[in-house]
This record gives sequence, structure tokens and C-alpha cells, in this order.
Amino acid sequence: MIYIIELLCLYDVKFDNKTQVNVLLIIAEDVNKKKSLSLPEFLKTNMKRKIIINVMLPPLSRCHIFKSYKIMPRSQNAHAVVNAGFLFKLKRNTNYIENATIVYGSISPKFIHASKTEAVLIGKDPYINETLQLALKTLSDEINPEEAPPEPSSAYRKMLALALYYKAILSLCPADKLDPKYRSGGEAIKRQTSKGTQIFDTDKSVWPLNQPVPKLEALVQCSGEATFANDLPTQTDEVFGAFVCADAKPGSIIQEFDASEALKIPGVVAFYSAKDIPGDNSFTPLNLPFLTVKEEIMCSKEIKFYGQAVGIIIANREKVANRAAELVKIKYQSVDIKKPLITIEDVLKSPEKNQRVTTDKTVEPTDIGHDVKCVLHGDFKIDTQYHYYMEPQTCVTKLTEDGMEVY
Repeated sequence: MIYIIELLCLYDVKFDNKTQVNVLLIIAEDVNKKKSLSLPEFLKTNMKRKIIINVMLPPLSRCHIFKSYKIMPRSQNAHAVVNAGFLFKLKRNTNYIENATIVYGSISPKFIHASKTEAVLIGKDPYINETLQLALKTLSDEINPEEAPPEPSSAYRKMLALALYYKAILSLCPADKLDPKYRSGGEAIKRQTSKGTQIFDTDKSVWPLNQPVPKLEALVQCSGEATFANDLPTQTDEVFGAFVCADAKPGSIIQEFDASEALKIPGVVAFYSAKDIPGDNSFTPLNLPFLTVKEEIMCSKEIKFYGQAVGIIIANREKVANRAAELVKIKYQSVDIKKPLITIEDVLKSPEKNQRVTTDKTVEPTDIGHDVKCVLHGDFKIDTQYHYYMEPQTCVTKLTEDGMEVY
């Protein structure tokens, strides 16, 4: 929806600091009541119990040229990292811009129109280098993305916004004005149907050692017979847990809990914190690769990050547990701490690099090759992947004669 609205803003063209309203949204409040709204009016409208039934767009003349882009982390079912739309009206039979409309999404809540860049383009040929450089400089000055973790950094989104303008110009540029070696920069990347093959090299002479076999759960999982947490029926005396999470900055020290209000709610059974864990308060055994410190199941003292689990409420209903967890009060001792290290780059630049970075293996070169034709310099970065869960992060534990079953 946000992407559509931003593109519709292309059609609300500005003349002499006034907006010519060209796009109308037809809103239905009930079966017999409809009304038309401009985009500025729509953005201020409470849409409760209303629905958009039509979008009325004006026809564009042959003097108009249009491009839009949506850069996503996935090709489907994903919001835009940055999206952009470009609508130019050229003077008849020329390449000179009569009117320009440039809109962006995912820059900041207050920024949609690149109005300063629109203004400098009027009367100019967008396909010459002087205009391109002027537009990119103006665009760079007026685009200031806000940091919005876990989204990509503001610097990346700004560079992407500039690149999309450049891509649009390359795409729209007449063939006689563009060096063929740059033409592909304006074209959409053609992605063929993806496919993959896994090949495992094995030595049949030592089978069954290293012989490929399907994992034990494969058949029941593929057939849909596997039982997951949400498939289990309600158990006798079943209770639900809801985490109480830290609402203080990292480095704060937990002094005490007050769960009295939560425990008054009917159905609430108990509140537990780190002191109630009889064994090792950690879910990261150090004998596993790449684990250098123990992470606590529930924070016992110093807050490591906002939202860290510090306790758990037990109740007879899930909704009751969630509501009670919000009522637990936590008293902290606030401490002055240095700026938190949010990214890997922050850690690598900090004095804590040696504490936080574990070197697995380092291979030092023993000699320089004598048949080297090219030496390449630069950086290549593979960013982290944000988890896209397809199921709730839950588990169900059943007591048995031999211990526990965990689903």
C-alpha cells in the first residue's frame, strides 16, 4: 500500500508551489456512501471501516516518460528497501524537461518528493552529463535517510536512491546519446528460473561410512505427519509462559522485580527470574563452534540488549500470561556506558575487537605468485540475513516418567 501511494504521488504535479490534484481515490464507507479524496486528503483520513474501491489516474500524453523501481530483499512478499518513481514531461519534439516529478519511499517518514531536484531539472536536457551531475548532487543534498535498524544503513539507502535515478536516466536515454557500454545499466536484470543441485563426493569402498542417507525426520516432515508445537492438543494442567523483557538501555543493572500486580490477575500461577534456575543459566555451551561467551537464558544482572529476557510469567492462558508479563515492574540502576556496538563494522573499529572477534584459522601466504596477470583491490561484503520465520518461536514441554518431551 505504501509503495502504491508513493507512486500515485507522481501524478500530483507541482506548479508554482501549488499542487495540481490529478489522482483521486474513491473511498466507500458503506454500500451507498462513497467519496473522492485527493492523496493529501487520503493521508489524513481515518480508514477504519472504509475501503478503497477505485483509483482514478489521468491519462499521460506522449510527452511523458515514466520509470519506477522497487528494490527488495526478496522478489516476492517483501517491503521495499528503497523504492522510487520518476515522471518527466518533455517539451514537444525536444529532450528538455517541462516538468519533473521524483518520489522515493523508505527514506524517511517526512520525505517523499525530491522537490529541489525536480526544480533544477526544469528546462534542461536530462541526458547530458552536466545535467546528470547537477541532479545527482542536488539529490544527494536533499536525501537524508533515517537510521531504522534492522533495515540497511542510511548510507546504503542514500547510495541506492542515487543509483536508481542514474538507472532511470540510462533506461530512458535515446540510443544516439548513450555509449553502448553503459546501456545495460538501465536494463532490468533478467533472472532465469532458479535451480540447484547438491553433489556429495563419497568413497563407495568404505560404505556405509560417508554413505549419504536421508535424515531420520525427513519422511514424516515431508508427508506432513510430523507433530509440531501448534499441532499438540491441550494437555492436562497445561500452563503458558510469557517472557518479561528488559526495557532499559544496555549496561543497566537489575536491582529488583515487582511482580505483585501481575500475580493478582486470575489465572497467573508464578513469576520466575534467573535466581530460580537451578542449573547453568545459559543456552550457549562453549564446546560448540564460534561460541566464546555464555548467553544467559534470563538476565541475572547486567542488561546486554534492549528486550533481553529477564523473567517469565506462568499462567493458565496465553493471553493472560502476555498481559501479566507487561505488568511486571523492573527497577534498574542506570549506569553511564559508552556508545553500543551495533554492527560488525563498529566492533572491528573498536578497542574491543580482540575480545569480540575469534579467529578460527588464518593462512598466511608464504610466497608471491610469479604467474599473476592481474591484481584486484577492493572490498566485497556479504551482509547478514534477517530471519524470516515461517512459524512461531514456541515449544511445548510434557513431563514423562523418564524426564521430559520437548516439541
